[in-house]
Amino acid sequence: MTSDDPDLVGRAREGDQVAFARLFEQYHAPILNYLHRMVSDRAMAEDLTQDTFIKAYNALPSTRPDLAFKPWLYRIATNTAISQLRRRKIVQWIPFLPGHDHASDQSVERSVSRRQDIEQTLS
Repeated sequence: MTSDDPDLVGRAREGDQVAFARLFEQYHAPILNYLHRMVSDRAMAEDLTQDTFIKAYNALPSTRPDLAFKPWLYRIATNTAISQLRRRKIVQWIPFLPGHDHASDQSVERSVSRRQDIEQTLS
């Protein structure tokens, strides 16, 4: 955090878009690199960085005057990445759920029958 960050944060909190733009310029690359290390996907890290700054911009007016901007911004980035990774994990499993593919009823019945046979064999 540079010596002019509290001034920039205060002005940005009051709606000064130029001040927020300067904060964006200062923290964009570090946040992008941080998120890239978290998600190992450059395009996703860029999207998450954008989401992080949008959330920060929207929440900044309601923050305390003594806000420690850098840790607060990194917390937003972390939470944004974790939420995205959870969603991605859920989405990756959806294709494997029964009924979410376009298989015929017979193949579904065979799968259920096979699963029951395996369960009976193992018990």
